[in-house]
Amino acid sequence: MKIEVLGGFRVSFGSSEVDLGTPKQRTVLAKLVMSPSRTVAIEELIDEIWPDDPPRSAVPNVRTYAANLRRTFEAHDAGQGVLIRQRGGYQLEVATDDVDLFHFLDQVERARQFNLRDDPESARSLLSRMMPLWCGPPLLGVPLGASLAAHVAAAQEQHLLAVEFLAGLHLAADRVEEALPLLWRTVAAHPIREPALLLLMRALHRRGDVAGAISVFRSAARTMRAELDVEPGSDLRRLHHEMIGHRAAVVPASPSGGSGRSDKSSAGTSTRPGIDGTDWDWLPS
Repeated sequence: MKIEVLGGFRVSFGSSEVDLGTPKQRTVLAKLVMSPSRTVAIEELIDEIWPDDPPRSAVPNVRTYAANLRRTFEAHDAGQGVLIRQRGGYQLEVATDDVDLFHFLDQVERARQFNLRDDPESARSLLSRMMPLWCGPPLLGVPLGASLAAHVAAAQEQHLLAVEFLAGLHLAADRVEEALPLLWRTVAAHPIREPALLLLMRALHRRGDVAGAISVFRSAARTMRAELDVEPGSDLRRLHHEMIGHRAAVVPASPSGGSGRSDKSSAGTSTRPGIDGTDWDWLPS
């Protein structure tokens, strides 16, 4: 049995994909999938489907949805005993490795352990292989109650942390061109996410594009002021000030005694602390 929740919701036995039924029936299964090997009370399922005003028939309806799913699974030999009726609820017996989301999160944690054991290359390699598995938000198209919505939000945050972790590992390995696409996509989708902005600015600086890094900061600052009426955080402001100072330091004086402007000159190697590629305190742990 394989369960895919990333970018949609699919269940398959071998090459055979099963019909998960009506939207409410899919919500019941989604709640069970996101609570693996735990008995989910009927009341929890009712709250997920009808958060405000459940009908009088809510309990028998939930039992019907669960019975339909059990019959669907048991039509396949591998589906015998997968969905179990327990006292007061239901339990889905499925290995975490058989659910793409949980497999992804387990491998991200494995990569973090590699990094903690001073093996960043194994961490970087593992995460690079895992990233294509994330093909979209979890449970896309499934009606979500409050509990499932919270699960989805938490999973999406874990994905963003994993992307930032991998981008940091790429930069530490001096693979700027592998980090930049990850960071541009993240910042495009989350234009005021400060960890991604910091990494993107550092990646652009490492590439020699100080002007581009400063532009990223200014665009983010405008968005933060317009949408939240707040200023960028201290880390972003500090890095911006360092880069402004770095660019001024490498621009040669003009013959008239003024300062010329040359984006090309900003590609030189900085000797200012914090942006010369030797200070990696900002890397995710």
